[in-house]
Amino acid sequence: MSAGLARVFTLDAITEGVSKFLHVCPMPGCEHGFVIHRVEGERDKGFGTVAFRPSFTENGERRRAVKVRLPGACWCGAPLPRTHEVTFDESVVQVNKDKAERIRRELDGSGGDGMGAVS
Repeated sequence: MSAGLARVFTLDAITEGVSKFLHVCPMPGCEHGFVIHRVEGERDKGFGTVAFRPSFTENGERRRAVKVRLPGACWCGAPLPRTHEVTFDESVVQVNKDKAERIRRELDGSGGDGMGAVS
């Protein structure tokens, strides 16, 4: 049995001089869309976004990490558009998903935000 062809996605480059860009994720089932703001001189800071939910334990309320968005990636793990064309396949998305899940587990093990109970 032969392996199927990988599905490849291409994101057009964000046009030079544009300060806002509406991105709609091309990954099937993702449905995330958001405005990407370009700030002159701003570089990737090496961290992403974490979604938290309250969780109640015997020790009180804690914030539980439920999802991590890597820098330069959608919540589903797909790359975001850049100043150059971006081409990727589902294997790139899976690598990002795995990394985000490892980070989520680490955060969740530390009480979500590293501070334990929420006041």
